[in-house]
Amino acid sequence: MFENVPQSYSENPNILRWWTNELDELLVQLIDRHAWYWPWFAQEAICHVVEEETIERWRAEDPLCEQYAWYNVLMYFAISRAQGKGYRAAERQPQDRRCFKCGDSFNQGECPEWAARRLGSIEALNFCPTCCKSGFFGTVASVRCSKKAIKEHLAALHRLSGVVPNANFFDAPGPLIGLPVEVQAELLALGETRPAVQCIRSKYGSHLAALIDARVLPEGTRRTSRGTQCIAEDGHVCLSLGEKMIDDWLSQHGIPHTGEPHYPNSPLRADFKVGDALIEYFGLAGDPEYDAKTVRKRILARREGVQLIEIYPEDVANFARCEELLTEALSRFV
Repeated sequence: MFENVPQSYSENPNILRWWTNELDELLVQLIDRHAWYWPWFAQEAICHVVEEETIERWRAEDPLCEQYAWYNVLMYFAISRAQGKGYRAAERQPQDRRCFKCGDSFNQGECPEWAARRLGSIEALNFCPTCCKSGFFGTVASVRCSKKAIKEHLAALHRLSGVVPNANFFDAPGPLIGLPVEVQAELLALGETRPAVQCIRSKYGSHLAALIDARVLPEGTRRTSRGTQCIAEDGHVCLSLGEKMIDDWLSQHGIPHTGEPHYPNSPLRADFKVGDALIEYFGLAGDPEYDAKTVRKRILARREGVQLIEIYPEDVANFARCEELLTEALSRFV
């Protein structure tokens, strides 16, 4: 792979201007870790080390970046330099293997780079390209499903992986990494016939509701970095118990409301919208980054002339106080 790259590619003066010995060492590390796949990791690794300002300046000044994609220019520079320095002599080559799932023979070099990422390493490439593709992306048959099939699928994912499966379980690196090859094979088999996301949504309204029905979340909640995700009485997915209490109060008082509305002329979202008023439960108040976003939302609401009803954990802790606040603020809608 990537054989006989011209040596002239590594003589680019615009890159050599900021290239260092540390970056040469980085190439050695990439080759040792990722073997024949290493070029696919080069651009990301280099940009992680080099200051963003340096990369941006190079992209603006190098004429080659006007003719070709800048990341390809950088990748082929790295390949050519590693070749010229002799680093590629240590590059391990793909091996012939037998697929642990279907039994077919294959060469690891036939597997796409994303398969190694999702399985964890080149050593974990124990499955042929066909099984990787069907397992990670599903098959046409997977768009047809029933509630029974959804529950069985989610319960099996949970049992095999040991984690609460997200809606994008098979779409990102992580869940299969480090698991025994036998378990990986079973998970890939589940992936082939997994229910489509839109099917789960049509049957349950949300992935969270499906997890609860499958008894993956028997208490009806899921802890996240933002709080305890749960479902309100009206079926809305709430990102915290405090948010659920507010949602349920609105429903119990017959107040029409929508969840996750946008602020006017902004990608920022509030928790609820009642008429033209926005309601926010600022449950993570005290976190500097969160507080900064709170200030932005407050300024945005004031600028757009929108009523913003702010509720905090201390209000929810004394829910009678929260009810008073909501009743007063929403009196025109009750």
